[in-house]
Parts: sequence; structure tokens; C-alpha cells
Amino acid sequence: MAESLPELTEQLKSSLELHYSPEIATKAVELYKRSGEEYKVYIVGCLILTLTASVKPEYTLLSRRKSNLLQSQLYSIEQASELAESGLYLDDQPRPQQQHRLVCFHCSAKIPHQSGSLSAHRQASPGCYFVRFFDFIKSMGSADPSFTESVIRDIGRYVKALRKLKIDLCSQGMAIAMTYGFDNKLLTFCTARHFMRNSGRVPDRAGDLIQLVHSIQPLFHESVPLTVDILALLEPLKLLPGRPESSGYHSVVVGQYDRLSGSMQSRVHSLTHAQLQAIQSVLTSNPSASGAPPGQS
Repeated sequence: MAESLPELTEQLKSSLELHYSPEIATKAVELYKRSGEEYKVYIVGCLILTLTASVKPEYTLLSRRKSNLLQSQLYSIEQASELAESGLYLDDQPRPQQQHRLVCFHCSAKIPHQSGSLSAHRQASPGCYFVRFFDFIKSMGSADPSFTESVIRDIGRYVKALRKLKIDLCSQGMAIAMTYGFDNKLLTFCTARHFMRNSGRVPDRAGDLIQLVHSIQPLFHESVPLTVDILALLEPLKLLPGRPESSGYHSVVVGQYDRLSGSMQSRVHSLTHAQLQAIQSVLTSNPSASGAPPGQS
């Protein structure tokens, strides 16, 4: 049964608070509730990707990163909070002759611990999806954040990837695997991690899906896979395949560019016609395409 909007947004907020920060959670949920489909796709896509596909999954929780930083006694409480909210923790086992370095839990970028900051993280790894989502939500003031070309491109990829993920999570193999007593959130989380880190591929057999749980669950703090119901977040998204005009679903990104509001038009007016066509081709591509997550296409 589909969750109501209040239940869904509360779960979304809780997940973002646990892994990003209360400020990011509040702003992201406000945007999710008031804005169009393109924002919902981007928020949900970023959350699922950054949580499930992290390179250092043991530091996915904000509290784990902050605790790690405080234990080093190198940072004040305020500094540790800021660094943890930037996705960073301290590598407490540096190689010989090397100083401690800060590491991003999602992309594993490393920066000197003395220069730790979001800007240093951004400079070291400009493609990090944790930083890109952080910057996008932080840019939200009284108006909605602007869509940069990279965000527009990512939304197009998320549409394809999340559409395929939703189908894979409802497969017969998943249905059989769920009869073995696993928590549904745990099974879908582990399957989503495999999907995100393997170019959109998911095993067909229930036995292989169960093996994913055994191999992936120990990588995370035990509470992480249970903090987000991935299927519930995917359920309300309009991830329809095919051409917008034939499906009744206008292009989710530049969206809906045959019926843009004036404010949205002002955000993308600098894009050339060729760029707009290229973006629409991503959004309306064959639904049988790989559906590889952003960064793996």
C-alpha cells in the first residue's frame, strides 16, 4: 500500500537528517513538497545513490563521521559537525610517513586534515554526488534552486535508472527472496546498492539476491539499511517510459519544456537548442536501455 505524502516526507526527512544534516533535510523536504516532478526525481535519486553506493559505507551515518572526528581530538565540536555534514571523516590509519587525511564516505576523495572544508572537498572531487546534492539544496533560498546543465543531465539519468530499479525491485526473484524472512527495507537496500555499483544490473535468482544481503549488510552500520524504504520513495515518482507526448508525461527536466513556467524558462534560457534536444533525447530514450546510474552511463 502506498504511503501518504506526510508519511513519505517524514521518512525522507529522517533519512536526510541521519546522513546529511537537519538543515539539508528541512530544505530538501520543503522543496520536495512544493515543487514539480523534476525536483522530486533529483532529491530521491541523490538520496538513494549517495546512501547505497558509498565507497566507505561504514561512515554513511552522520553520527559515525562526527564521532570519528571528535575522537581524534583534532577538532572542536563545531568543526567536527561541519566536516561531518560535508561528508568527511578522518582516516585514522594513514600510511607510514603520511599525515592524517579527511576522506569522503561517498566518493573516498582525500584531503589534508588541516584544510578540511566543503570547498576543499568540492575541489578534490567536483563530481561527488554528495557534494553536488549538498550544493543544490544549500542554494535554495526563497526561490527554487536553479538547474545547472549537470543537474539537468543527472535528472535525465535518474529517470532511466530509477525506472529500471523500481522494476527490478518488483521482480519475481525479489518476491521469492522476501519470503525468506528478510526485512523488506534491508533486501531492497542491498539490491539497490548492487544496482548502483554495477551499472544497473541486478541478479534474477532469489538465491543470488539473498547472498547480496549476506555480503552487503555487514558493510553498513546495522541501522542504515532500515532508515529508508526505497520502494516507498520510488512509488510516487512519475518514471514513465517513452516519448513525453505519447505518454502524457511531459519531459521531466527541462522540462516539460513545451509548458515551462516563466521562472523555469529563465533558468534554462542560456542553453542552446542543440543542448535542449540532447537533454530530451536522454529523457525519452528506449526504456529497455541499461538504466545505469549517474556516473556509470
